[in-house]
Amino acid sequence: GTGLVVNHTFVNTGTTDVLYTVTLTVSSLFNCDDVFTRTVRVYPKPRAIIVPDVIRGCHPLVVNFINYSFAQDSCNWVFGDGSGLIDSCGVNVSHTFNNLLSASPISRQTTLYVHTDEGCSDTTNQIITIDPNVESAFDAPTEGCSPFVVDFINQSVGAPLYNWTFGDGGSTLMENPRHIYLYNGQSDTTFITNLRASNNFGCFDDSQVVVTVNAKPTADYTISTNTACQPVDITFTNNSSLRDSCSWIFGDGTVDPNNCQPNFVKSYTNTQSLVPLNYLSELKVFTDEGCSDTLTRSIEVKPQVIANFTGDTAGCAPFNTTFRSQSSGGVNYTWDFGDGSSGTGLVVNHTFVNTGTTDVFYTVTLTVSSLFNCDDVFTRTVRVYPTPQVSFTATPLLQEFPDTTVILTNTSSSTNWSFTWNFGDGNSSKVQNPGSHSYATWGSYIIQLKASSQYCSDSTEIPVIIEAPKPVADFGDSAVGCEPLQVTFKNKSLYGLTYEWDFGDGGSSNSENPTHTYFNEGEYTVKLKAVGFPPGKIDEITKVNYIKVNKEPTADFITNTTNVFIPNDPVIFSNRSQDADSFRWEFGDGNSSGEQSPTYLYTQEGEFQVLLIAYTNEGCIDSTFATKIIAELEGRVQVPNAFTPNPNGSNGGIVNVNPGAGNINDVFYAKINGSTKYELNIFNKWGELLFVSKDINIGWDGYYKGELVQQDTYVWKVLVEFADGTSQVKVGDLLLLK
Repeated sequence: GTGLVVNHTFVNTGTTDVLYTVTLTVSSLFNCDDVFTRTVRVYPKPRAIIVPDVIRGCHPLVVNFINYSFAQDSCNWVFGDGSGLIDSCGVNVSHTFNNLLSASPISRQTTLYVHTDEGCSDTTNQIITIDPNVESAFDAPTEGCSPFVVDFINQSVGAPLYNWTFGDGGSTLMENPRHIYLYNGQSDTTFITNLRASNNFGCFDDSQVVVTVNAKPTADYTISTNTACQPVDITFTNNSSLRDSCSWIFGDGTVDPNNCQPNFVKSYTNTQSLVPLNYLSELKVFTDEGCSDTLTRSIEVKPQVIANFTGDTAGCAPFNTTFRSQSSGGVNYTWDFGDGSSGTGLVVNHTFVNTGTTDVFYTVTLTVSSLFNCDDVFTRTVRVYPTPQVSFTATPLLQEFPDTTVILTNTSSSTNWSFTWNFGDGNSSKVQNPGSHSYATWGSYIIQLKASSQYCSDSTEIPVIIEAPKPVADFGDSAVGCEPLQVTFKNKSLYGLTYEWDFGDGGSSNSENPTHTYFNEGEYTVKLKAVGFPPGKIDEITKVNYIKVNKEPTADFITNTTNVFIPNDPVIFSNRSQDADSFRWEFGDGNSSGEQSPTYLYTQEGEFQVLLIAYTNEGCIDSTFATKIIAELEGRVQVPNAFTPNPNGSNGGIVNVNPGAGNINDVFYAKINGSTKYELNIFNKWGELLFVSKDINIGWDGYYKGELVQQDTYVWKVLVEFADGTSQVKVGDLLLLK
């Protein structure tokens, strides 16, 4: 080139430095020149060349770059995702590109910068496309018992498409499937469940779990019986298979949470119920993995039968005793007395014998059975002691006072007993052979000899008589009084043993000092026969007209009513007393009368008890009370206290409110004003209902069942409701007169 300043480009296409000699020739106007040279070194230019093994793929995308660059001394990588490598000129460079946040593909520009030590450089770029991230993940229980129902919960990210394979031949494209693993084997097994999650760009991810299906145990057991009487021991036999633990529920409130014994015994009772009880037993078996199976069996336990009885169990022969069952739950009772005899029933009586000289034992057995064929047995031992046999003689048996000595000889069969003599006069002896006994006075004596062992005794008696002198009969205390007259006779007899009284009215007595009641008036002759001690010598005494009995009056009366309205409603007292000579009436309000049959007007309200006292001239009296007279202020209900029915026949009870002067109203009715409801009841004195009317214009005409009733006092009852809402119930007596 020419000129003061020149520009020139030196090239070096090689891989080593190239030297160029630059010569400047300078010439002047005067054709003078000079030459100057310099050497120009041209370094070789590096070349940046990269080749990726893949330029597009799914996250995470691993790209292996092959570095074909040359002539470089250093290399710097920038991957476009914020990361890079400095001074890395290796032949192979690997980098992982991610697409975690985008649902669409993203691109990353990878740039390689190459340099020489002399400062030469070169650059090359490569676009890498990363498709969206897909992460396959799911949650599910991984172990269970057949049939094992598994609900899979899909936890995948970035994938709208799913393909499940369950390892047992089953598959589905559902997002959150449910799958049932069925397995009948005798040991545990596993299934590999795989989820492939994919997107629309062909990216996918697989995740797997191993599902273990545990073998299911089988609960099986037998019981020795399913129905029995209480108490019962049931043998349980456990035939279960594949079980690691066993839990029992016995149905009676008891459990055994850990018992896999092949055989065991359980007791059942029924002590409270009158009918059989059903217990539902249950066996639940488990494996260590939590698999289980259950089986139940019902056990019927019939009601408890308890045999028991009471009764005396020791006594002397012949020993008669009564046994009473104290059993519960039974209906049939069978007794075995242990001596070859038997009996039935709740209560039995039996006599045990012992003819020997030592104790005899009998075993008494009670067998009790129920309606449900259950039974129980109870026994008691009965001890029967031997009984002594005692006898003696006494002479003489009869003698006359003053001879009083009796000769005694003990003739009992054995002398091994204890003896007690009772001579009947208050004296006794424990000598085996007392020889004789003398009495202080005459009389009949019972001589008793008693022989005793530790438990038993026997006795025998012989009567002896010491005759007394002839008796002297006498008595005192005559009596006069009103019937019934009670007289106590004082016996003044001497040497009498027994007595025979004749009271003159057909009555008699053998008492020593009898009391006798005379019921009828009259004069009575009394006789007394005194009988002495054997040989029964007799003396008699008779007292003529010894007792005088005056007649007792009988007080009785009736009234025309027991309810009156003061002050103008009279009570008519009809005296029915008998055998009376005079009377006294007490009307209960402080007033009295001596008339035979008075008519009385009460002047004050109240209830009054009327007393009638009847007297005889001999001083005998009787009294009686009537039903209380109720005196009230006059109200709106007026009821008569007597009426005279028509003897010619019933008129149906039609009330004639205006019978006319001189006419008798022959219908009994209540006179009422202002009533809205009315009922009349008529009763006889035995409480029998004779008549009912609910019509104020229909009364009672004195007829019952078509027949005129007899003259007597009857009871009426009136129930009335008035227009003002008040009501009254009145009860009274009425006198029916013929």
